[in-house]
Amino acid sequence: MNDYKSVGTLEETELRTNDGRVVAYWRVPKPPIHIDPRPLSPIVYKKVRESTHKLQIPEAWTYDDALITQVNDLIKIRERKHAAVIATLGNIKKADDLYGIAHPKFVIETTDTKKVYWITYDEFNNAAYPMKWRQDHAQVQWVVLMKHWHIKGEIEQGELL
Repeated sequence: MNDYKSVGTLEETELRTNDGRVVAYWRVPKPPIHIDPRPLSPIVYKKVRESTHKLQIPEAWTYDDALITQVNDLIKIRERKHAAVIATLGNIKKADDLYGIAHPKFVIETTDTKKVYWITYDEFNNAAYPMKWRQDHAQVQWVVLMKHWHIKGEIEQGELL
């Protein structure tokens, strides 16, 4: 597993809210070529102030519904590319080398507390629930309670990803 800061970026896509604001990025990190040329699992990355962006009641992190739709679309694209390589070359290893794992990790880096929160896509899907946004009741946010997040910075500096 690699720390997300120690790798280069192979691909980066802006992720936007319903009103068009860029609030996160889809990143496909690429480790240094001398270590392993294959791309790593994608990362849905955002950098925020914990004191202003973390939901307090209940204590949780949230993602805009439009952003989650974009993430799911990007996953489908990677899965189609992966399947196309297998269909064309009949080579699963080559598809893995080109596209790695389709499912991302969600990573939130906080600027004020210096903590990094992360959760796998499967953990996110199992824990997330919809909530109407207080400022716009037509907008849905996906909420993941703090108990589901892994935290780097609060505990021993182990592996992040």
